[in-house]
Amino acid sequence: DGTAGSTPATSTAPATTTSKAVPTAVFGLTDAVALSGGTLHTCAVKANATVACWGANESGQLGDGTFIDRLTPTAVPGLTNVVAISAGKQHTCALRSNGTAFCWGANNLGQLGNGNFAAVSTPLPVQVVNLTGAVAIDAGTDHACALKGDGTAVCWGQNLFAQLGDGTSGPNTDKASPVPVLALSGAISINAGNRHSCAVKADGRAACWGENLDGQLGDATGIKKLVATNVPGLTGAAAISAGGAHTCALKTDGSAACWGRNTDGQVGDGSLSATRTAATPVLGGAVYWK
Repeated sequence: DGTAGSTPATSTAPATTTSKAVPTAVFGLTDAVALSGGTLHTCAVKANATVACWGANESGQLGDGTFIDRLTPTAVPGLTNVVAISAGKQHTCALRSNGTAFCWGANNLGQLGNGNFAAVSTPLPVQVVNLTGAVAIDAGTDHACALKGDGTAVCWGQNLFAQLGDGTSGPNTDKASPVPVLALSGAISINAGNRHSCAVKADGRAACWGENLDGQLGDATGIKKLVATNVPGLTGAAAISAGGAHTCALKTDGSAACWGRNTDGQVGDGSLSATRTAATPVLGGAVYWK
């Protein structure tokens, strides 16, 4: 499948851990074609379809075979033909051009999808089992989801809050290998958040599943959903992003709508309301929101 070994990149750059208040170039990275920021690490797909990561590495989420933090981009060895990357909390997943996926990092909740749970993290890529035909991938906080070419989706990892959408939730329902998202068809994109996940469908509707205490699924029930459930009143969706406890959708007309926790203005409607349990227009369109 074209996999070939490589040596982790090294750098003599004056790298630091100093916070920056303005955009700062990532040292030595000039040919990136995709980028994903996790909780404390970042990864990029390069023009040659390989991956480099940097940042915290206590769980092996950089994929370089070590648990050493990296201040500059470091190659993920043995991983080629990558077309998409997604960094979660302490794990990272990559989609390859042949529709398979590889993940690395923490696996105590089945985040890597390789068929087992492990107390010891995996600092090198392992293949997600029983996954073929994937066209998109997204890593949430402690779970991940993949969109398949037939418009269905699968998820794996933590499921305490029903974020996998397989009809179950609670203790002892985490999945170490992909399970189908029930009641979902016609999906064209997918996004995994903290305790919930969402997908956009070809008809412009969106469906979400998982935790709903803050209205992050877009309905007024406050009840978590075990399977994919359409967001009421939302049409014309083109893309979606599931956050910690809120969700936002970009619409085909260039406007945006958000819902869920709004204590810090996450919904972008000009208020600091505790929650918005229905899709709410973002003031000024899809340009600014926290």
